[in-house]
Amino acid sequence: MNRLLLSWSISQKGGTKKPGCWEDIVNLLAKVRLFSGCVTVDRLDCEGYLISEVQVRMEKGFYLVTFLNEDDEVMSITDLTQPDEKVLILGDYWPASQLTKNYDLVVRIFREFFDTGNVSKELLN
Repeated sequence: MNRLLLSWSISQKGGTKKPGCWEDIVNLLAKVRLFSGCVTVDRLDCEGYLISEVQVRMEKGFYLVTFLNEDDEVMSITDLTQPDEKVLILGDYWPASQLTKNYDLVVRIFREFFDTGNVSKELLN
């Protein structure tokens, strides 16, 4: 039996808990939309070991979404139409091609992970 663990750091406040329902996650995503921060959902096995994870970091309207799958591969957004520049998000510079400003896409990615424990390559590659 897999279980989820939700952690966050938003506007210098953070925490960790087992999400009781989808609304626990979407409420934190709504907060990260308004403030800088990070939201992570881990999928753990019955012994508490990490199976997979989805994370979003947001600052100044830019979202960096990463997904660690069961094969230890990290997937992210790839948008080659973006300029060849770096964007500062929470102290690190990231290629613009790995970022999105599309909040609805972020929610779709987290919802798919919540429902299936996976994220399709159509959303992240």
